[in-house]
Amino acid sequence: MKHLIEYLEEINIRRSKILDKSADGLKDMIVLDPQWMIDALKSLITDRTFIEKNPTVTKEWYAFNNKGKLTHELIDAIWTKKDKPDFHDNKEYLIRVMEKLNIIAKPMSYTLDGKSVKEEDYYLAPCILRQETPKEMVCPVSDPEQERTSVLCFVCKGKFLPPPIFHRLVGACLMHWPIAKQNGENLIYCGCCLFDIDEYHRLTLHFLGHVIFVRVTIIADISQSSKVCSEARKLIHENLSKITKNLGQSLEFEPHIQCPDCNADNLEGMISVPRLQKEKVVCKAHVKPHTLVSRQLLKFWFEDGEQKEGKGFKEEETKEKPEKMPSASITKGPSVDDTDRFMHIACLLVNVGSKVLRRLLLFHTVTPTCTLDQYLANKRIDLDNLRKKRILNKSQMDILFPPSGITSLGDYDITLLSALFTNIVPNISQQHLDMIHYLRDKRNEIFAHAPSVAVNLNNYQTFWNDIYTRLEALSKQCNDPDFEKEISKEIQGIQGSTFQDKWLQDILQSLSGRMENIEMILQNFISSPKIK
Repeated sequence: MKHLIEYLEEINIRRSKILDKSADGLKDMIVLDPQWMIDALKSLITDRTFIEKNPTVTKEWYAFNNKGKLTHELIDAIWTKKDKPDFHDNKEYLIRVMEKLNIIAKPMSYTLDGKSVKEEDYYLAPCILRQETPKEMVCPVSDPEQERTSVLCFVCKGKFLPPPIFHRLVGACLMHWPIAKQNGENLIYCGCCLFDIDEYHRLTLHFLGHVIFVRVTIIADISQSSKVCSEARKLIHENLSKITKNLGQSLEFEPHIQCPDCNADNLEGMISVPRLQKEKVVCKAHVKPHTLVSRQLLKFWFEDGEQKEGKGFKEEETKEKPEKMPSASITKGPSVDDTDRFMHIACLLVNVGSKVLRRLLLFHTVTPTCTLDQYLANKRIDLDNLRKKRILNKSQMDILFPPSGITSLGDYDITLLSALFTNIVPNISQQHLDMIHYLRDKRNEIFAHAPSVAVNLNNYQTFWNDIYTRLEALSKQCNDPDFEKEISKEIQGIQGSTFQDKWLQDILQSLSGRMENIEMILQNFISSPKIK
């Protein structure tokens, strides 16, 4: 009994770090079984059989399933007193916890006169969104009547940014700024959201790879724009820091500005702010390199006093790490911390593993007379059969055959790539196929289905060596020495990186251990064939 009391006291201490006195009674409850919380959230994401039993909320269910709009009517219909008494009786608590975790947020919008702000009577769940972002939202056509800032990029130094970080950032921003609307519809999509900072400034926030992009469209009142944009930058940076800290992750973000001649739907032409603050910079992202005018790129995001060298961001965020030579084997991990080791293995598998398999797929399928899209079109019957056999699911088929007609290789994860190599890719040896299956299985074991976010030293050494040797062998099969060097350099970067703060120290540990997987579990549940 003494140990139980001490354990509960420790949980309360951890919870008090986040759920403070202003958290409307959240500290007064302890969730002893985190699975209960997970089940409550999963029950909101239901299949079509729910609609058959509850036709009165069909419209609300489709609005949530497609646009992330969660109404009180839908919550009450799912968490009924009869079917879900535990969830129904604790509805207000569950909603407040989801808000505190930035899983959901009540959006704000301007009134019809555009002069005041009102809070909407529903919630938005950014992690649920599926609607693809229209290209004109992130790459708008120039308008002589409007001025746009340069694109500010928050680049994750580890080149590994879990989507839940962006989802929570959107949730945090929804509590600060009214969401932008067009024809009465919220301008929020999968990986993108637009906000009306005020009557004259509209902010676009979107996410690609390991980068979060920010742009402000200035409709009028240029005199105040520098102050508005600078405050927006600080607010986003502050919220990113809070979110990563609350999730126990030691991710660091370095500010960059993208060259105005590059499109914000790719990762080209990004120049670090520290470089822009102290020297003349040449952009080499184009056929013809050109000089960038630093002051023009920084003028809205940094007020006059911040444009000088070293101003605007912490000095430690601009220091470059010394290069280290890559090694296939290691005698001890890059960090003495189990959660750090987990992060290194996750980066090695997800970032590097996916990159190697994507390049290998191109090597085996693309020829001077056949593109990847053409190759997939030729294999359409085989792929449809794989869908019928449930080897592929609907979301994977949508990646292979998107509405635009042009597949994006960057969306292919290890699971999808493994299925393609196993079933439709020619001339792949059994030895290399076994290596691919090993990467897939380890990715699922270590990253997707991990019981905890930790890898001990003995397992770390084994995992690192086994994964590294397979990636090295597969990269050689791409028949591109430059690509091999690129992979080696990326692996050396992972080895040289550090993650000083432990994961799961705040909210996630305060809910007894597995709450860190809520959003991943929800995403996996959303992708399940039974809810398509």
